[in-house]
Amino acid sequence: MFAEFVEKGWAARNPRPARGLAFGAGGFVGDHELFSPEEMDADPTYGYLRGQGMGWCAGKIAAPPSGDMLVFSWERRFVDGPFDRATLGALNAIGGHLARAALIAARLGLARAWPPRRCAVRAGARLQSRDTPEARPN
Repeated sequence: MFAEFVEKGWAARNPRPARGLAFGAGGFVGDHELFSPEEMDADPTYGYLRGQGMGWCAGKIAAPPSGDMLVFSWERRFVDGPFDRATLGALNAIGGHLARAALIAARLGLARAWPPRRCAVRAGARLQSRDTPEARPN
């Protein structure tokens, strides 16, 4: 789905990164923290995502000292509703590790080694299947 999202130009029109930067959160946030329900209903990007069965996102923008900008985005099926605080907390617990891993991968050129779709699916599957004490909120 991600490759199609980029190929069809939706990534360039996606309002989430700009809104996330303006919001200035240090960790993962959900769509409902960045947009009103009316804004999401009226936005063509959300229309596209919902047409694909998706439509809820947990995202984080990281700006490490290297000057790079990293955007992490987990999509959720629309029927499952927005990400809750517990899930956002679990993502925040691993956010620093994700940022470091992404920087290392980019520096080593590994970003081209795996198709983005496969990487996103693998990461999402691991996150969804993780039910350990470390992943649970206090």
